[in-house]
Amino acid sequence: MSGWDAYSENIKSCGFVCGGIYDYAGNPWTQFCSDPSLQFDGKYVPKILKLLKEGAGCGETVFANDQKQQVIICDDSTGTLAGKHGNNSSLVAMRCKQCVIIGVGGEQSEPRALLGKLAGIAEYVSNSGY
Repeated sequence: MSGWDAYSENIKSCGFVCGGIYDYAGNPWTQFCSDPSLQFDGKYVPKILKLLKEGAGCGETVFANDQKQQVIICDDSTGTLAGKHGNNSSLVAMRCKQCVIIGVGGEQSEPRALLGKLAGIAEYVSNSGY
């Protein structure tokens, strides 16, 4: 799916240090990482989807590599989830029709601001049928 690589560049240009687009099973369609300590593993996508579906994700944890991200936003109606690891990093996810877009921010990143940056990409991907 080399056509998906442009999406990695778009996510990266929003200020994310790692990220990608994954199907609901966690298989990457495209991914990138400029900070290996924050590499996202697609095996966590099903947990993110479960937390969204249950609507009880706040306070739960998701992972970017070995860094626990405490979920602070979990909204099934918008398909958005955001987690934070102190001041070290944050993870945001947006569910689309067939995939999940993940972005991991580095030090001092703010999840709410990162969600706003990822929203345009997610809207485009969803409107394209994915």
